[in-house]
Amino acid sequence: MVCTAVLALIATILPARAEDPSPLAATLPPPSNLSVAARSDLAVVSWTSPLASSWIVEVTPVRVRAVTRAIPTDATITVADRLEPDTTYRLRVRARDASGAESVSTPVSFTTESQPYPQAAPAVAVESSSTRSLGLSWHEVPLAASYEVVLTGTGDPVTLTTKKPVAEFDELEPETTYVAKVRALDVADEPLSDWSPELTATTPGPHPLRVASYNVLCENCSSGKASWAKRRVAVVQTITDADPDVIGVQEASQGRIPGGGSQYQDLLKRLGDPYQITDARRGASLAVRIIYNSDRVELLEKGSSFLPKGKSRRAATWAIFEQKATGQRFFFLSTHLEPTNDSKGSRKYYNVRRRQARAVVDVIERNNPDKLPVIAVGDFNSTKWEKPSNAPYDIMEDAGYADPLGNGHRTRGTAPGAFVEERIHTSYASYNMYTRKARNFPGHVNGSNPDYIFVSPMRVSEYETVVKVDSSGRWVGVIPSDHNLIRATVWLP
Repeated sequence: MVCTAVLALIATILPARAEDPSPLAATLPPPSNLSVAARSDLAVVSWTSPLASSWIVEVTPVRVRAVTRAIPTDATITVADRLEPDTTYRLRVRARDASGAESVSTPVSFTTESQPYPQAAPAVAVESSSTRSLGLSWHEVPLAASYEVVLTGTGDPVTLTTKKPVAEFDELEPETTYVAKVRALDVADEPLSDWSPELTATTPGPHPLRVASYNVLCENCSSGKASWAKRRVAVVQTITDADPDVIGVQEASQGRIPGGGSQYQDLLKRLGDPYQITDARRGASLAVRIIYNSDRVELLEKGSSFLPKGKSRRAATWAIFEQKATGQRFFFLSTHLEPTNDSKGSRKYYNVRRRQARAVVDVIERNNPDKLPVIAVGDFNSTKWEKPSNAPYDIMEDAGYADPLGNGHRTRGTAPGAFVEERIHTSYASYNMYTRKARNFPGHVNGSNPDYIFVSPMRVSEYETVVKVDSSGRWVGVIPSDHNLIRATVWLP
């Protein structure tokens, strides 16, 4: 960016330019009328050059073993920047016309001004950015006691003083261009350096985040159904086709499977790069896991907690991620609550699931002190037909984590509280029972779902219950699991 002072220098030069001679000249005349206006760190150069179509300005410091710098241009005025103060330079202009003919001007010499401050201006760079923040950094300036930083955007300039060579500006506007400059100050808060060259940076706009939940049916649970070996290719294909940034996986058991290793290790291996798992340890969160696309999100923190015990041991696993495209952070949780199929009746386990859901809310609140946006997914083993109520659903909603589908208790043709913008196959149940005829509820807005994606307040542009069916509603190929993958596209606030 050429500052006001440079423009003033250009203004003093322009009147001195002579009129171009007639284009009928037989040869390419060398550039003439060279004029140089120098500052401590740059020089504005202009010249007259009839018939030429492009030029190269050659600038060489007058000293032993000096290196010539070539500056190409298609105008008869340019700026040679990054010069050294109080230094003599030799300059000439090389011209070329459309036919390739060349000519060279007579060299001229000029000397840059002395540096006005005892220290050079900081060289500033953007260190990090998100939709609402910019981080700046620069090398320390010798003898500097502090630094003055000015950021200009859509409103009044914002000024801050820092003792360290870093600065962070928050509460900015997304998709907005800002201009920053920095100078060093001494102990008396007097300028120790000139202002740095102005740095332009634009905060990114919102970026979609694809999240999903998938109960993949444990190997030891598949009695009477397809084995893991027969359906794992279909499970992997379902996940990769959904292309999630983060997915909560349930029933990816840690028990040994035929061929060696565990089911969740085999799943991760077959997904391959760039997918990674938040915790590969056995026992960390039992069969509840979080897998993420490491090209799109960065894992910052992770953890897991056991839930109140019912018939079996249950867990919730969580992670804090940063979306690489925007720098925004979010909290993600995956869980699997106690099922209902017990000979003693579901009422007992209704209360267990209620306690477990409350524990899930507690896990989120304890491990998310910064109140980051939350996505909580999993198999809650409770549908809208549950008696006396869909307790886990109500507990999550009461805690501020909403179901974008609005799949409220006993609803059919309505979806109270729904805020998803586009629905894809949401009338299909998320639990398919391994029936070849996919479980669909024509005329219903939502299917019968034990699987959910709950979110804190944020935009959800689409939601899909992933089914691969033909025109008659029958499954095509191998049914991957007794649950269908559910996925949503969300936009972090």
